[in-house]
Amino acid sequence: MRARLAGALVGVLLAAGCGGGKSAETTTMRMPTLPPPPASTGKETRLGPTRAGETVEFSLLLRVDEAGIRRYLADVADPDSPRYRRFLTAAQYGERFGLAPRALAELEASLERRGFRVGPVNPQRTTLPVRGTARATSILLRTELVDFRDADGHRYHEPSRPPTVPRGLRSSVVAVSGLGTHSSLAPAALDSPRS
Repeated sequence: MRARLAGALVGVLLAAGCGGGKSAETTTMRMPTLPPPPASTGKETRLGPTRAGETVEFSLLLRVDEAGIRRYLADVADPDSPRYRRFLTAAQYGERFGLAPRALAELEASLERRGFRVGPVNPQRTTLPVRGTARATSILLRTELVDFRDADGHRYHEPSRPPTVPRGLRSSVVAVSGLGTHSSLAPAALDSPRS
């Protein structure tokens, strides 16, 4: 049972973009935003390209040691393992499985040279918050950001196509998250008041 739970957790991590293969023959890697943009309800109004100087925030999902995570999850779920139920802190997880400090520093420097502000990175070293202009973001990720207004009058932006991460960043970055700002949460159902 615990081994199945650990296997399911590894599957979730991989599906969330914690992995990714390399191809020496390509110069860019196309990745979908996570989660995908909401389906059109037909009630949005396309307003046009996001203003070039508008500040955009998103996260880069960083490469982790997938094989190490699989081994760790199997060990902490196995009653016969000396590591059974010996969980790591967030910082220990980052040290053990996260992006190496040197690679993280190189990634941050590369983004800062392109005009972005970065960080702080979480202790697990799995995501890097990034802030920059819509223009710089569009150039970096090779997608145009487009503004919309929904039926309730809320303004938001979405990428016109999936982002493409430059080859120079793909050894550290596996996906982009939060590039679109449309909220698709629905209100929770309320129970009727008790008498």
